[in-house]
Amino acid sequence: MTRSESSGRSTFTTVCILTAIILGVLFACKRQVPEPEDDTRVPSPSLARDSVIRSILARIQPDSIRATVEVLQGFGSRFALAPSRDSVAVWIEEQFRRRGFDQVVRDSFLLSYAFRGHLTETWQKNVVATFRGSNLPGSTIVIGAHYDSATRPDDPLVTTNAPGADDNASGTAAVLEIARVTKVAGWTPEITVKFVAFAAEEVGYMGSEDYAGKARAAATNVRLAINLDVIAYSGAPSEGDSVGISYYPDFPNVTVVAASIVQKFTVLVPNNIGYLVSDDSRFVAWGYPAVGFIEDFPLSPYHHSREDVVTNCNFEYCAEITRAACAMLVQYSFADNNLP
Repeated sequence: MTRSESSGRSTFTTVCILTAIILGVLFACKRQVPEPEDDTRVPSPSLARDSVIRSILARIQPDSIRATVEVLQGFGSRFALAPSRDSVAVWIEEQFRRRGFDQVVRDSFLLSYAFRGHLTETWQKNVVATFRGSNLPGSTIVIGAHYDSATRPDDPLVTTNAPGADDNASGTAAVLEIARVTKVAGWTPEITVKFVAFAAEEVGYMGSEDYAGKARAAATNVRLAINLDVIAYSGAPSEGDSVGISYYPDFPNVTVVAASIVQKFTVLVPNNIGYLVSDDSRFVAWGYPAVGFIEDFPLSPYHHSREDVVTNCNFEYCAEITRAACAMLVQYSFADNNLP
């Protein structure tokens, strides 16, 4: 053996030994690293939120909505100028309190309205229940419906007989039902929710106009307004029954989100109906994103008549639209949502 051969073999042996040591250390370190958990065991935020939404929606009951509509119909008329208007507002306030809300107010505004050739001034009251957000209490989501009713302009009993079961005791009942189930489920929104029963929609959307105008004057951050108006006339719910969703060019993506929520959480088919002549339009006018849910066109043949009563309503269908609105409310209530 030459000296160079001996030196080469020695170097080779040293390299092999060092390599073995390094590999052994690396192998030992690898064994000490915990194996990752199975990803399927940890739900993604979207899946977890879907579970929360579905657990709340499962509590919505057609019979509960119907019972509320029956009481509202029982007032005889909820027309903005009817003597019963204050009693209706008081009753709605009581219903919010019975559902566990302690921050409930009747917010007054003066209505000047020309009726039968005479200018009449009356105090109207929006009923507002607050569900304070746990994360962003300064931001707000509004979900509302008008509680007043009307019959056709040529009806001589316009102030005394306007049962308005579909228009819009159904929407008011839906808002109260959503308030009920969110409390019963033990859910708390991360963003403050305002449940609102609007007055005087049938005489120019004055309740929502007053509410949205005051919100803008106070620089309130209204992230979304959801409106329910005329939601209880249809055939039996099944694949293919549709719901109308409003569309506003300033906030087109809100309609897209609403449609996807309808498809995901209900049996209904969403239908973009364009501009909705209802309370959601007043929020848009004040620069706030809004969406309205309504029974699909054509509307009930009993609309604005004395035959708009409970027996001409479909509360299974009404409950499905209520679920759509509730799902949208809960989806938007997460502080970190990236929804438009």
